[in-house]
Amino acid sequence: MAYQPVIIGSVYLTNGIARMKLNISYAGSPLLGQFPTVTIVRDSDNRALDFTTDTFVNVTTPSDLGQAKFKHIMTELGVGSYYWDYNPATYGQTGELVYTVIFVNTHPVFGAVTSDEFMMSDRLDIPRFGIIDRPKEVCLNEETLIEYQAQINQTDVMINIYDPFDNLIVANATMGELENTGIYRYRHIFTLDGEYTVICGELTSGTTDAQIIVAGRACDRLKRIEQMLSDLLQNRPTVTPC
Repeated sequence: MAYQPVIIGSVYLTNGIARMKLNISYAGSPLLGQFPTVTIVRDSDNRALDFTTDTFVNVTTPSDLGQAKFKHIMTELGVGSYYWDYNPATYGQTGELVYTVIFVNTHPVFGAVTSDEFMMSDRLDIPRFGIIDRPKEVCLNEETLIEYQAQINQTDVMINIYDPFDNLIVANATMGELENTGIYRYRHIFTLDGEYTVICGELTSGTTDAQIIVAGRACDRLKRIEQMLSDLLQNRPTVTPC
């Protein structure tokens, strides 16, 4: 039986430090001594950090990420776990920046690649972007609120919505900010039964998030049941003595 390596990369943000952690296993057992590498790409200007000169270097094609100067060897923790800590302040990076981290296990037999995305912030050590109001099932012909968290005071937070037939029905509509909170809102009325794809994003920082919203179906069935029960309560049968 042929096995494939399992590689799981995660990012943990604590006190302004991003810990890149990687777990590698093969056939149910941890792989030791693989010396995986990690690459950081700053999404805002598509650059990769050069760990040799402590500067940012332009990256124009995915193949450029294979160059050694874009890699940093991770430290083994044992039982197939590896880590590397990234402090943006060390490289003069401040403010809110979105990064993509690429984990690579370069073993000729057990090689694998995975990636993750995270945001560093001067104010909060947690990811601060994404769809925050996630209605999974909504009723037809009722206004649904969709919210997206991004940087404050932006005018380029957009939303796209595809109907169940993959037709683009909302194209790059601007989401409105709730005062100066960094929470952007858009209201939409779904009219067709089925699954809709919602994609939100902020052009300035390059953040994006997506979700599936199911319109009708269970929600409308529940509404009909509620209405039936309400009608029964309001029109109780009259019982007269025998």
